[in-house]
Amino acid sequence: MYDVITFGSATVDIFLRIKKEDFNFEKISVCFRSGSKIPLEKVTIATGGGGTNVACGLANFGLKVAYFGKIGDDWGGKLILEDLKKFKVSPRFLKKDKHHNTNFSFIISSTGIDRIIFFQKGASHYLTKKDLNFKNLKTKWFYIAPLHSQNKGIFKPLINFALSKKIKIAANLSKEQIKNLKTPSNKKLIHKIDILFLNEEEISELANTSFSLKRYFLKKIATLAKGMVVITRGEKGCIVLKDPWVFKARTSFVAPREKTGAGDAFSAGFLSGLLIKNDIEYAIKVGLFNGRSCLKKIGAKEGLLTKEEIKSFPKIQIQRLRLN
Repeated sequence: MYDVITFGSATVDIFLRIKKEDFNFEKISVCFRSGSKIPLEKVTIATGGGGTNVACGLANFGLKVAYFGKIGDDWGGKLILEDLKKFKVSPRFLKKDKHHNTNFSFIISSTGIDRIIFFQKGASHYLTKKDLNFKNLKTKWFYIAPLHSQNKGIFKPLINFALSKKIKIAANLSKEQIKNLKTPSNKKLIHKIDILFLNEEEISELANTSFSLKRYFLKKIATLAKGMVVITRGEKGCIVLKDPWVFKARTSFVAPREKTGAGDAFSAGFLSGLLIKNDIEYAIKVGLFNGRSCLKKIGAKEGLLTKEEIKSFPKIQIQRLRLN
């Protein structure tokens, strides 16, 4: 019996750090001159992907975790398997794809610009319902990271199986999924989720209206999931909606070294805190500090905190207000 089984992507992230003077800026675009040779300040290779990031984050807090996903039969897949073992995540449900390479991302960053991500679709995008072996999925929780391409098809079967076995569900939806979930029949799937993680842009897309802190908007989105809705807001912190309460919190600003994986670190921290203490305010603290720590490192797993490290962090101010 696992505490959590996670589903979602597994990638190899290659971070390319470039000096600001080697960019040409044109309004909101970043350009390179054709035929130019650009020196790199630093190259970092790390593993990423929502499914493995959250799995490792949960395991780092002492939870019993397995990752269910696909990797290629290549050096990238070996790197991901090594990281899962390093963080003590069970690879029992990890499948090797003989036909597709492991997912890769190339992330370009520099001082004063937002990151630019190039990605190659790979093995984890090709996980389908046929790959699911339901009889072995014995766990208290599912965490479903954003799904893309073919693997979107596992969402409904996982939700229905979880309900039949009284497994609780935490999920973070991709933009592709949100577009597909706007129909009345698919919206019912969202209402079966215990914890729904989305950022401001995603929640606005799902609710078909601009994000707002006004009570009428918060009351509307609080009904999307049957349990709670968690909205990440970057440096503004987070909002947690759990009828009839709304919780608002933030930590002090930290200049990000690299943003990749911070949202996954928050989700892993929040869910860990909730499973450890069954306390929303503690979960918020763990989520915010875990995400903040990730911002200080290059690589989605480098800044992940442990349960012991969280004890030394200060309390944060959390507002709790009634929605009604």
